[in-house]
Amino acid sequence: LILIALAGNDALSSLALIRRNLINVLSNQ
Repeated sequence: LILIALAGNDALSSLALIRRNLINVLSNQ
C-alpha cells in the first residue's frame, strides 16, 4: 500500500509539473 501511495504521489506531482509547464508556455505566447 505504501508503494502504491508513493507511485500515486509521483504521478500527481509529475502531472502538476506538466500542467505548470503548459501554463507557462501559454502565458509566454
